[in-house]
Amino acid sequence: MTFRPGLRSLVLLLALLATVVKLILAATTFGTNDVHYWIAFAAGAKEFGPVGMYVNPEYGSAPYNHAPLTGHMLVWLNWLDSVTGKGIPFLIRMIPSVADTVTAVVIFELVRQERPVKVAAVCAILAAWGPVMLIVSGFHGNTDPLMMMFALLAVLLATKGWFGWSGVSAALALSVKLIPVIILPLLIVVAIRAGWKAVARLAAGGALVFLVLWVPVLWGHGQQFMASVVGYKGIGVREWGIYQFALWAELDEGVKTAFVDHGRFVVLALAAFASAWFVWRRPGAVVPATGLAFAGFLLFSSAFSMQYLVWPALAVYLVSPWLGALFNVAAGAFAISVYNSWNGDLHLWQWNEGRAHMFEPRHFVFMVIAWVTLAMLVTSGVAGQFRTRSGGVQPGGKANAGTAAPSGHMIGVSS
Repeated sequence: MTFRPGLRSLVLLLALLATVVKLILAATTFGTNDVHYWIAFAAGAKEFGPVGMYVNPEYGSAPYNHAPLTGHMLVWLNWLDSVTGKGIPFLIRMIPSVADTVTAVVIFELVRQERPVKVAAVCAILAAWGPVMLIVSGFHGNTDPLMMMFALLAVLLATKGWFGWSGVSAALALSVKLIPVIILPLLIVVAIRAGWKAVARLAAGGALVFLVLWVPVLWGHGQQFMASVVGYKGIGVREWGIYQFALWAELDEGVKTAFVDHGRFVVLALAAFASAWFVWRRPGAVVPATGLAFAGFLLFSSAFSMQYLVWPALAVYLVSPWLGALFNVAAGAFAISVYNSWNGDLHLWQWNEGRAHMFEPRHFVFMVIAWVTLAMLVTSGVAGQFRTRSGGVQPGGKANAGTAAPSGHMIGVSS
């Protein structure tokens, strides 16, 4: 495979330009109601500190249900606000906007392990400029893009054989939100195939972050943390996918409750262990299996908020560039329709503050199209894993369609 460094530079340049657009959007708008919550959370971090703020489960009308890194991030944003005067509404969206630049490069590096480098460049650029990313990172105001940056970086580092750093990055992703737990089995399988020293390095990297960020919280406020973070079920409004279909079908309330209470753990386990099994079966499946983990999890999720669209919006390119682009078009139309409505039926260039409300019939049309498109991608990706018996990318970038990489070798393409 011939690799031209100029393509990576092009990806980085265009990703930076996308970040500039997101920062301009963040600087000229207030964002959604989530930004009000972040203002309250920042005040809580200032008053109680990043660990002590778990004592107070409510800040305004919002429960503090974020993992341990978030409190430290809020302390840093408070300091940055005091120095620059930019305000929390801008700063909370600056973080994901900048993270998206790193994510674009990571996607480029991951996709080129599976596909031609030009295709990888297109995927990375589309990921940076996708409407879902522009809206969530530049306008909405939440940490899902930061979580995805750390999660995808953890996978890339594992494919390069840097398991200690992969463990650190995976633990940081979990320290933003708990969703990346779905890629832990996959990372463990990759490490096992590289040897027990790799497993030890992966565990050591994760343990270091756990000791620094998690132990102080669990030691001092474990009960509150477990209730508000680990036990979080999502907001009560679940206008997405299977749960919404169940509402339309007027299924028994007990069925819907079971889907939310216990079904969410079943969905998590399926996403986590199916992707790990794909990699155990075929070592070269690391990249598409990662994409399927995030896409499949949201496909069947019982919880939903608009910022969750970020998970598949980035991950789908690891499964299929073309179906991934199709999903991003559908999800982008869905997002634009919803956020236009939340901004008083104004167009994107007129947005200022989005006030969330229940979906209207037109929004559900776009939701169903986006969900069906995601289902097509997941179905195609899973079918592709069963069609492929072995093979993948060998160390040094040599594709071998007939044999899997031997145990103990790094799976990936060296830079």
